[in-house]
Amino acid sequence: MARKSRNTQRGSSVLARKRRAQRKWESLLLAKAARPSLSLRSLALQHGVCPRALQARWKRYRCAEAAGDERPILAASDNHRGGHNRTFTPSQEALLAAQIKAASPAMTHTQIQGAALSLHRSIHVAYGVRHLALREQRPFHAADGFVTAFKRRNRLSSHVMKGRKHRAADNTVQQENEVLQFVHDARTAVDTFGPRMVLNMDETPIPKVEHPHSGVVATGSGLAAPCPTTAGNKLNVTCFCCISAAGDKLQMCAVLRGKTQRVVNNMLRDAAPAVHRTRFYYSQKGWVNASIIIQWLQEVVAPYTRGAAAALLLDDYPAHWTDEVQAAAAAMNLQLIKVPPKQTMEYQPLDVCYHGPMSKVRQRLWKEKRQLFPDAADSNQAAAERAQLAYEAMSRQAGIDAFRKAYLVD
Repeated sequence: MARKSRNTQRGSSVLARKRRAQRKWESLLLAKAARPSLSLRSLALQHGVCPRALQARWKRYRCAEAAGDERPILAASDNHRGGHNRTFTPSQEALLAAQIKAASPAMTHTQIQGAALSLHRSIHVAYGVRHLALREQRPFHAADGFVTAFKRRNRLSSHVMKGRKHRAADNTVQQENEVLQFVHDARTAVDTFGPRMVLNMDETPIPKVEHPHSGVVATGSGLAAPCPTTAGNKLNVTCFCCISAAGDKLQMCAVLRGKTQRVVNNMLRDAAPAVHRTRFYYSQKGWVNASIIIQWLQEVVAPYTRGAAAALLLDDYPAHWTDEVQAAAAAMNLQLIKVPPKQTMEYQPLDVCYHGPMSKVRQRLWKEKRQLFPDAADSNQAAAERAQLAYEAMSRQAGIDAFRKAYLVD
């Protein structure tokens, strides 16, 4: 049985012959363009090509040059034979490909057919029916085969369409300006106040259970890795750390969910020493609010700065930027610098590379305790203890690296 022909774009012997012929025509046209007095007939006979074919390509080259084509040699040497599948010149086909690549949303197969038919009609209106020296003229329908070959020649592929949130150009420029302004303000504060007086505070939730994402079981058992616990991952404790550009760590604080001081007293009753080293506040929802921020500034930040000029980096959480908070910071000679919205993972030191390592330490502590004491209860008190121990395990260099990786210090 004869082997089926596979004349594809890649590896086709027919395509290779066409490319060799095109390079030969290009060299002949370049030789004629370099020496206009050279006879086309003698040049054709010298290289073993048809004189009439060389004359036709030279005429095509002169027309393309007069029309202002950027690559007249390519337009003249290209093979335009083949009927309706050679309706467009290389420059016209490149124009259609550029239109498809720039389309937003992306064009479908049917829309490419419509764009090709529209371009074909506009060319006929501008140049007439005999605008190309084709072997024959056939009706152009932009069939599926034409679109498939066109996509292959121009390296276009059909992929699954995915929706993306549209952002206006003005918003992008505004975000870039906010980032540049923030980095400038933070670096200026470091140069003015010194690394020790530039602080960053951020909140992070503490779950009761902090098991690793995976565990080892027997191969082929089909069972999930066991993780026995009586508590869920309901978040009742929010801790917030504060570090300086010099690597100093201020006292860790946490917010408990409750309405009275009793929740704090219950947390400290019979607690481990690490829990007593944490400063606790409470709110009805267990989140930081403006009154807690003001208390924290007076009880933790003020003893650290001792009235000296300092700066504090905060994200755009509304409780951080109330009038009362800003007035309390101004009274302490503390400059508040806002981290740009949606940019905290790149420009807020605690989010860049501080909270992540801390969470790994908390997971390790939880796993070690469960292996030593399988029947130990998971509670908010145990979660606060893990958070404090993980915070104390972070080195001074980790805080310096966090500011460096956030592009705020060199």
